[in-house]
Amino acid sequence: GSGGFHPLGVSLATGKRVLIADPFSKDVREVDPSLIMRQRSAAIAKSLDAESFGIIVSSKPGQYRMELARELKELAEEKGKTAYILILDLITPDQMLQFKVDAFVSTACPRLAVDEVGRFSAPMLTPQEFEIVLGKREWEDMVFDEIRGD
Repeated sequence: GSGGFHPLGVSLATGKRVLIADPFSKDVREVDPSLIMRQRSAAIAKSLDAESFGIIVSSKPGQYRMELARELKELAEEKGKTAYILILDLITPDQMLQFKVDAFVSTACPRLAVDEVGRFSAPMLTPQEFEIVLGKREWEDMVFDEIRGD
């Protein structure tokens, strides 16, 4: 394929060497998860002092994870944080400017946090990274967020 998102997920999940064979550019390259892991580390670090969180739920079929969003909101409130559930169809950096929170948590497509890193007005976390911020999960227990069809 032409993108790096799914090969990155495979690399992180398996710890194995993964190659991307791009049929459009005729390029073959190895996935290097170290840059993404540094970016994810930075997003977590920027969120450690956050007091308010916008938990994003996509209204798109296959990405609507309201139950997860409610669980994350409850966890935040147990830790004395403020959390808002934000239901949106289109999730872009410009669209998110209207929400004044210290950090976002995406229960929508995991690509938001990975592919759009640094483009939002506040750090964008995955649910697992949010658990690290709140002290429920250790960094060593970090896993790549996946939306699974049941």
